[in-house]
Amino acid sequence: MKAKYDFSKGQRGKFYKPKAVFNLPIYSEKDRDDCIYKLASERYKLKLRRTRK
Repeated sequence: MKAKYDFSKGQRGKFYKPKAVFNLPIYSEKDRDDCIYKLASERYKLKLRRTRK
């Protein structure tokens, strides 16, 4: 890696996709998953799509 990078010509939001779906490789027990999804959807007013049953 370089010691310093030049971001002066960067564009903010160039790759922003508001409908992107992230599948993070974090696994836990189903009851914990349910709790996390519930809290996240309430806090951030999200409609989350479950990928695991």
